[in-house]
Amino acid sequence: MATLGKLLNASPDELAEMKRLADDRERQEVAEAEARRVREADEARRAEQERINGELARFPKRYADATFENYMLYSDERVAARQRHVISCLRSGNSLVMYGKNGTGKTRLAYSFLRERILAGKRCKYILAPALFDEIKNTYDKESYDTSMSLIDRYARYDHLVIDELDKTFGTKAEFIGLYRIINARYDDLKPTVIMTNADEDTVIDIVGRSCYERLIEYPGTAVLMDWKSFRARGEK
Repeated sequence: MATLGKLLNASPDELAEMKRLADDRERQEVAEAEARRVREADEARRAEQERINGELARFPKRYADATFENYMLYSDERVAARQRHVISCLRSGNSLVMYGKNGTGKTRLAYSFLRERILAGKRCKYILAPALFDEIKNTYDKESYDTSMSLIDRYARYDHLVIDELDKTFGTKAEFIGLYRIINARYDDLKPTVIMTNADEDTVIDIVGRSCYERLIEYPGTAVLMDWKSFRARGEK
């Protein structure tokens, strides 16, 4: 009421001064809001860069500098073309089964893929199958359905998941069921998964599991055979 009375009794000069003060306050509030927005955006960018740096810092030394650009192609053009196809499949960001001989560069390419995706701001996870099976087994030890679902939910949230060294000798039937539940959860959420195994053409479906395999290769996912000569046998990284 006092403010209203002041307005009603104010002279034109006083009204003009009140308007000027109100405009100044509004401009100050807008400037402060913009400064706050810029500050928060800068903080978010710094936090994201720290996360990215932290993710890259966890790469093993052997693959710390792995990129698609410095991946060594074979001089045999037929093999090089197949290697470029694998890189193209990885860069597509879709689900992929990489299988074949030891030493053909599966892990090296996986880290190149992870570097590219992490730098693009994606949340990624690389894990060896035996370590994943240990995590699954630990949820059974606790006899907690909630704990099991928490593990599945955690792995389902990653933008990209890479599981290396998948082999039947590493996991029990129950642990492979846990693996299926993770892959199925990601499949339902349209989250791509990369599986790597040393299986050959005759055993890859059996090792990965038909239900998992079919979910992974469903279009636009695919499977690629890497059966060229081992890099290790050539004495190359």
